[in-house]
Amino acid sequence: MKRVLTCLLLSTFIIGSLFAVDYGGLVTSDSTFKQNGSQDFVFAEQMDASAYLKVPFGQDGNTLLSAEFAYRLQYEDSQINHFINLPLLKISHTRQISDGLMNIAAGRYTMADSTEKIFSQTSDGLFGSYKTS
Repeated sequence: MKRVLTCLLLSTFIIGSLFAVDYGGLVTSDSTFKQNGSQDFVFAEQMDASAYLKVPFGQDGNTLLSAEFAYRLQYEDSQINHFINLPLLKISHTRQISDGLMNIAAGRYTMADSTEKIFSQTSDGLFGSYKTS
């Protein structure tokens, strides 16, 4: 019963906002032959795939689900390494309250300075803000 209810709810969200979905992705591949000090040739391969998704919910589009996904496959010296990262996964809701705008969001955030060299941190949590006009 839970599975049916979950599928029904998910289908309603998807059908209701199907034309407002923003998505995209990128796939790259890099292959190299290197020669190390012992004159053996080494084959190296790196493949990257990333995708993003933004889905607004509701008639007014005030609730937004945002997600980003990254995957990397590295092959070198008969070793295969897989790296999976979910740098962004959050749901946010914005509402007009009297003369201000309230925003509440929950999920994964990346906080950084403008250069991302001094401070860059990904964390999970809640975020709230209220802006007056």
